[in-house]
Amino acid sequence: MYFKGFKIAATVNFAILVIAGMILINIVVTILWQQHATTLAINRARLSLSIVENSSSALCQSTAMIDFQSIGAIFENAKDMNMTFAMHSDGGTILSDNSTDPEISQVLQQASLLQHEIIRSQGNYFSILGRSPKEIIVASPANACAGVDAFAVKIFIPQLLEQILAKQSIVFVYVLVNTIILTTLWFFRIRRLVMKPLDNLVEMSQSLGVITPDFFIKSSSQNEFGQLASALSNMIRRIEADKVKLGSAVKSLEEANARILENQQTLVEAEKFAAVGKLSAGMAHEIGNPLGIIQGYIELLGRDDINENERKQYRKRADRELSRVVRLIQQLLNLARKKSRHDSKTFVVPVVNEVVNMLRQQKSNNHITFSMDFDKELEKVRYSEGDLHQVLLNCLLNSIDAISEQEGKAGAVNLSCKRIVEDDGIYIYVVIQDNGMGISRDEMPSIFDPFFTTKDIGRGTGLGLSVSRSIIENSGGTIIVESEESVYTRVIVKLPVV
Repeated sequence: MYFKGFKIAATVNFAILVIAGMILINIVVTILWQQHATTLAINRARLSLSIVENSSSALCQSTAMIDFQSIGAIFENAKDMNMTFAMHSDGGTILSDNSTDPEISQVLQQASLLQHEIIRSQGNYFSILGRSPKEIIVASPANACAGVDAFAVKIFIPQLLEQILAKQSIVFVYVLVNTIILTTLWFFRIRRLVMKPLDNLVEMSQSLGVITPDFFIKSSSQNEFGQLASALSNMIRRIEADKVKLGSAVKSLEEANARILENQQTLVEAEKFAAVGKLSAGMAHEIGNPLGIIQGYIELLGRDDINENERKQYRKRADRELSRVVRLIQQLLNLARKKSRHDSKTFVVPVVNEVVNMLRQQKSNNHITFSMDFDKELEKVRYSEGDLHQVLLNCLLNSIDAISEQEGKAGAVNLSCKRIVEDDGIYIYVVIQDNGMGISRDEMPSIFDPFFTTKDIGRGTGLGLSVSRSIIENSGGTIIVESEESVYTRVIVKLPVV
């Protein structure tokens, strides 16, 4: 659209400024023109006086007495429509138009008395050019003719100004034509530079719905700038409202994050005790057998038909079995005990050995061979001993379950700890691989989901791998599971070195 509120206002204002500027220029030029024309008229008056004086001098040389009629004829030949000549002699003042003028008589007397040129203005004339003198009298002494003291010329300025004003109609036509041409050129130039982008901004604001009626903050202008001002006001209010909403959302997210961390810690502990409970059930036989043996030795020690040497042997064997029970119980307590998270520096190998040795002691795992391959002089990693216990126990229990589901097959679990130097740091890679039933391709994407399990109901919580990944990733590590169904499962735990 070519014309809208701002375009019309801008074009009209530009045209007014052009007209005002050109009129001011015309006034200044006309005033200068007037002054120049007045100066030219005075110079012409001086020239005419010179002609009159020369003519009167020649007349005086040819006759002894001054002939005022001849002087009058000289006046008539020298003057133009804007001039009146005057002469002062012993007989008084004579004007070319035979009138009387006290002011010109006074100027002639001063010129005769002072013997130099006198220029005087009189009266006021008001026109569109301002106030100007109505008449200018130029008088000079006459020395060439006896009986004549001075000559004078009176210039009538209004007639001169009327000639100048008569040309103003041409000037106004020129002003009008220039205004139309300049305004048209300005409009099409400014339309491409300003108005078109302004239209685009208004259309974009309308499409975004930010130009809406505002009953509280209303722009005084209804043009495009007024619409943009309204759009900006609405955008600022929306931003403020969004900031309030964002602050509320951030606060809610912080509270939700705190609850998630709390629940995560609860899940970690729950999974830990679930693993401990499962391990305890498997170790019940390991603890029950030593207790049965101890009970038998106690009964033997109560008999009277055994000698002192036998009693000593029975007590030693009972102590050995009792130590075995204490060691098993202590291992369970160490695993279940909540360790401080601030203790984030731990050697990996001792923790692996402890977990593997504890699992080896269960008779239910006699069909599984545990093999280990460790690099020497491994550094500490950024995890507490309790966290590593839980991650390794979860992974190894999964391997044992996967092997146990394949009846009649000898199981093997291989563990390795390797030091690997990468671009972003040094890591300890703990790899646990078993020859169990593996994981199907369909189940692989879900193995880290909370509560996802492939085991029968009551045999697993589905939190083991999820909690393990959370523990590992919280300190900058990663955990990866690779598997081929009915062949193997490999768990790669990447632990950053301190």
